[in-house]
Amino acid sequence: MGAVLSLPEYLQEVQVKNGTYRSSVELREASKQIGREADLIFSPSFFTNVEAKRDEKQGYGSLYNKTESQTYFSGISQSSRYGLQSKLYYSFDDTKYSSVTSSNRYSDASPVVELSLPVWKNGFGRSDRANEDVTRAQSEQDAWNAENERKVLLINAEISYWKLAVMRELVDIQKSGVEASQAIYDYDTKQAEMNLSDKADVLQAKANLESKRLDLKAAQDIEGAALRSLNAYRNCDNESPLVEKINWDRVKTISPVGTDTFEIRADVKAAEAQARAAVANARIKEEDNKPSLNLYVDYAWNGGATRSSDAISDSLSSDRPTTTVGLKFSVPLNLVASGDVRAGARKKADAAELAYQQKLRDQESDWRDLKEKLKNARERFEMTFTIESAQKEKLEYERDRLKRGRTTTYQVLQFERDFLDAEYSRASAGYEVLNLVAQMNLYRNNPAHWFISKTGEKI
Repeated sequence: MGAVLSLPEYLQEVQVKNGTYRSSVELREASKQIGREADLIFSPSFFTNVEAKRDEKQGYGSLYNKTESQTYFSGISQSSRYGLQSKLYYSFDDTKYSSVTSSNRYSDASPVVELSLPVWKNGFGRSDRANEDVTRAQSEQDAWNAENERKVLLINAEISYWKLAVMRELVDIQKSGVEASQAIYDYDTKQAEMNLSDKADVLQAKANLESKRLDLKAAQDIEGAALRSLNAYRNCDNESPLVEKINWDRVKTISPVGTDTFEIRADVKAAEAQARAAVANARIKEEDNKPSLNLYVDYAWNGGATRSSDAISDSLSSDRPTTTVGLKFSVPLNLVASGDVRAGARKKADAAELAYQQKLRDQESDWRDLKEKLKNARERFEMTFTIESAQKEKLEYERDRLKRGRTTTYQVLQFERDFLDAEYSRASAGYEVLNLVAQMNLYRNNPAHWFISKTGEKI
């Protein structure tokens, strides 16, 4: 056996050593950071383009047999939350025209503003905002799923700790049963050797002793499984740490705070985010299947000269502007299919919302059920103490009667079995209480782990 391992120390080991726990923490943080991708949708972007072109084809009536050009443009583009797509960039084009006898060069430079506004498909940015909602909701869903995995793992680890503590106590109970049965067997054997009791009593005592040994072996096997489970959560092999002995009187007083209200579970928050993502995806699908109608305006200041520097300086003049105003329209020809897709998208959004509302109702029902189970488990646990006390008193009295020859070995064995059953029931009922209290941590953002120490202090 190793050193005593308290519950807080054990849970700390799980958090440090368990790969699944650490992975869920990393995934939760990563999901929050990935959610920042939504900020990029409406953030400005820098773009640039560099192009060199050489054209040696000779068109009809052309004075030149070769054209060489270099084009550069750089600027910033941004989409607003309400659909306006804007670009501001500077364009520069330098072209050299060559013939057999001569060559000329001309440069164009233009600051350009382009504005485009969708008014039907993605009208006033509906699809873009929905895409933002999808990105945020999906990252939130991933983060809450990771948080739920983290909490469930800690709760299961805590339950494994209680199981090992309880099983070690049950093993001690079974050992006591074996010792008591051995004592009765030895007593009956001596009595039979002196012809003071029947051989049937010896055979009965022996059968009972073997039965108790079998019960002890079964309890030890379960204890071994509980130990392996505890070590698996903290990634430790071949260690057998001592766990704190449970103060059952303290368990009787457990009344977890905050049982009147609860916080929304992480898995329900994940379902809420999933519903929001489904609604936003449905909006995107609906928008994608609408006719497209875009209004656009382009305005450019133009400068041109045979020298590049002159063209650039002249580009800031408003003497030769270019203005373009236009309208772009397209519509799917299969209007029936397009209408069905939009209707289906709306139904899918409604279905997602209904599923989430049911999840909320199920959570409240689960909480009420958990509270009722805890209440009933505590009542049963308190009753086992009364039964155990009565069985112990009955057994001690009957053992004394046996020594005075006023009862039978069979009667003592029966009473002993009743007492061991009472001890077993008390420990099992107490474990159920601790199990349910641990499960309540699913409904708390800041779980309160209960540990019942030898001194009766709550940690």
